[in-house]
Amino acid sequence: MRFFVLLMFIVGATAISGNVYADARVDCSYDGGVVGPGGWPGNGGITYQTCAESESMDGDTYSTGCHVINAATVQPQVASGMCTRSTTVWAYGLGFQDCETCVDGATKTSKTDTITFVNSGGMRRGTCNIGYNVCTCTKTATCTDGPWTTIRAGYQSRIKSTAVCNTCKTSTEYRCAPGYYGSTSNGSTGCTQCPSVDGVAGTSAGGNGTTITSCYVSTGTTFSNSSGSGRYDGNSYYCG
Repeated sequence: MRFFVLLMFIVGATAISGNVYADARVDCSYDGGVVGPGGWPGNGGITYQTCAESESMDGDTYSTGCHVINAATVQPQVASGMCTRSTTVWAYGLGFQDCETCVDGATKTSKTDTITFVNSGGMRRGTCNIGYNVCTCTKTATCTDGPWTTIRAGYQSRIKSTAVCNTCKTSTEYRCAPGYYGSTSNGSTGCTQCPSVDGVAGTSAGGNGTTITSCYVSTGTTFSNSSGSGRYDGNSYYCG
């Protein structure tokens, strides 16, 4: 008889002191009885490099989808650069990601999760204790963004500096220049020049408005049309 094992829940995701697990590891225990070829013995912390290897550990069939179940915890650290090197190991068709190296100003902290498996009939099959590392900031850098500079008509850019523990990670940020409205993610498209009224060019604060209503004629600006001439005594904004 083959059993289809489903992941039921994850509990106990708590930090524990000390470097208990040097790398991600999975230690599983079977609740008892021999079901299927070889049953489901504890794997003693053995982990595999691919999902295919882990699914062939014994005679049961695992319908877990080969997904990394702690990705929500580790992936944001990888994306931000806090975790500078990570690996994924597999056991029983499940992947577990581990932070091997952390950015300057962060230390590795061990965490444990516990998962419970049941078979297709709803009977509990056993549990696995998962150990892996995450990064915890111990120092935080003070970072400063660069000034906005015009790169072409209507567009500006700057170097944005974001603190990741004790390291400043830089990226390029774009915006519409003063006198334009809209939004841009590449510094070349998405910005439109504010319109003119009676020959007076409209302006904007730059980067603060995505619609024409962010454009205005500045206070103190003089104008002249067929009805006469005058001066704006306050910022006059465009209506959408």
